[in-house]
Amino acid sequence: MNSALQCMSNTPPLTDYFLSNQYMEDLNRENPLGMRGEIAIAYAEMIKALWSGCSQTFTPRAFKEKVGRFAPQFHGYMQQDCQELMSFLLDGLHEDLNRVKKKPYIEAKSADGRADRILAKEAWDNYLKRNDSIVTDTFHGLLKSTLVCPDCKHVSVTFDPSCFLSLPLPHRKDKLINAVIFKNESGKPSKLRVYVPVYPTKCTGNDFYSIVAKLTQLPAENLVAANMDPFDKRVKCIIEPNDDEIDDVVDTIYIYELPASPWKNEGSLIRVHTREIINRGSGDLAFPAAVMFGVPFYLYSPKRHITVDELYDMALGWLKGRYVNVDGGDGEADQVSDADDEPMDYESAGDEQATDKENSPPAAGRPRASQTAALTGTRRRKRLFKVNLVNEMCNTSLRTSNGEVQETASTTRVAENAAGGEEVFTLTPKAYVALDWLPKFKQAVYEECSALSVHPGNMTAGAAANKRPVRLWECLNLFTTTEKLGTEDLWYCPACKKHQQATKKFDLWSLPQVLIIHLKRFSYNRYFRDKIDTLVDFPITGLKMDSVVLNPRHKSATYDLIGVANHYGGMGGGHYTAYAKNKLTNTWHHFDDATVSSISESNIVSKNAYVLFYMRRDSTGSRSRSNGTEQAAPAASPAPNTGRPQRRSATQRNSSTSESEESISSNEESDEMECEQSYEV
Repeated sequence: MNSALQCMSNTPPLTDYFLSNQYMEDLNRENPLGMRGEIAIAYAEMIKALWSGCSQTFTPRAFKEKVGRFAPQFHGYMQQDCQELMSFLLDGLHEDLNRVKKKPYIEAKSADGRADRILAKEAWDNYLKRNDSIVTDTFHGLLKSTLVCPDCKHVSVTFDPSCFLSLPLPHRKDKLINAVIFKNESGKPSKLRVYVPVYPTKCTGNDFYSIVAKLTQLPAENLVAANMDPFDKRVKCIIEPNDDEIDDVVDTIYIYELPASPWKNEGSLIRVHTREIINRGSGDLAFPAAVMFGVPFYLYSPKRHITVDELYDMALGWLKGRYVNVDGGDGEADQVSDADDEPMDYESAGDEQATDKENSPPAAGRPRASQTAALTGTRRRKRLFKVNLVNEMCNTSLRTSNGEVQETASTTRVAENAAGGEEVFTLTPKAYVALDWLPKFKQAVYEECSALSVHPGNMTAGAAANKRPVRLWECLNLFTTTEKLGTEDLWYCPACKKHQQATKKFDLWSLPQVLIIHLKRFSYNRYFRDKIDTLVDFPITGLKMDSVVLNPRHKSATYDLIGVANHYGGMGGGHYTAYAKNKLTNTWHHFDDATVSSISESNIVSKNAYVLFYMRRDSTGSRSRSNGTEQAAPAASPAPNTGRPQRRSATQRNSSTSESEESISSNEESDEMECEQSYEV
């Protein structure tokens, strides 16, 4: 309550009106929409006490009790919203001080293609026939609303008075993606936190790679990211640069740096799985089975035809220093003790007689064939694993219900005999390879990564976009942007005679003497509620609104800041304070419950600003009743109270109102920013 009252109390036209007792002439005790003048009288008594100079603090118990009686939501000491309280008070004062004692019935007229200036004048004149008060004179402007039917293109234009200018914030919401990154040079993987935008714009594949490249200082075009199941490391999909959005990524992302770009379709992007060959069953019923282990990884071959040796060396080169501890050479397997035995042969996935049932024994008398990439030729090199070319179903159909890989007859065998007898793989732009390990080799040289280091990019991976300040003109532009109505907010088209999902656009036709800007920091939808902590850079002096006012006869619309209501904390809780400019001393003060202190203009702008009070430079506190067409020349303002201004006035701490939803209060310090002296919208 304190922040709302301090902003209103330091609004000269309103305070001068009450201090000079002009409100007594306008009291409307018979208005059925008012509160029998009680709110206006209680407010006047409070304002006089605040500006009397008789005490350093004032507790408005009587006023708060009166407000709670007419608006039960503000009764007691539950936390409420500052802007909602302002809205109630201004509406209550308006009705209690409405100079129209008997409101006439006014039939609404259709636009019928008439000019905007005629419609605006008619709307404002009709409004003044029913609403005429100090609140109307001081705070009410005129908004133009344009609705367009998507079917018949019928256009509906209306003009409506407005007391608050509620501006949306161009806030961007980010989502955290946990990633594991493998650099091209040998080395252990590291953890990386990647924040990607999910609102208001989606993150495309190109966006994702650009973000990762910025964090890691790696070339974006050489990166490949795979979305993997966190439990079985199954690759769900890879993120391609031309993906429209990656919002469905909810698991861990594995990112691989390759020696060249895999997206140019000149070579082959190879996905590599590691499998362990184990025996199932016993005796004559024994058969080999392949079980996935480790994390799939990616290789890039600049050529489509590659020998088994070349592919083996590429895979081993990637594994060494990450998971495999061996030296190079022709016989890596010889470095393992008791490795003189030949690698175990097992049923070939490419054999046309291969069974698709894991538990089916091989046919009697049928020899076991080497796998597709089994070593052939004149020289036999002892290897740690076999290289097998498989099909894309490696990431789905090769996994059985018990988590094991099952070979099927659909597994592709693509091999040719080279001139020298060495097998050659013919690769597609996206190829799939399995490295099959014998248990003794896997146990001897393969070592899983137990703990991952944190990538240095994590230091800068915070939601940096949320910390970027936005200027007030961005909020104004967003407010006047054409939007499509929601499916639950349809508009009845008088031409089509049915409800339509029309487009809607707001424009500012005329602005009031005191402009109240409400920054919509609290966002609500069916899934979540949140507070937007984006820093809005607003001007202290020289807010020039001329370029956004449609009325060609509107006088200069340059405004200076006179008050700010701040909210600290999150949804449903926190604390309100106020900054206000004293009308007599032209100095700024910080009102925080019972504490009042001076504050520099350079500290006014912060991410906690919630409601802004601006006063037009040509304002002197007079009535201006021509908002719809032309701003009349202001008359002299009533003389202010000449007593010492009461600058130490506040409610008790428990009386402060704050956001009504649940939250955890916060005492974070406000950000400071220098403000410009002239501000173009």
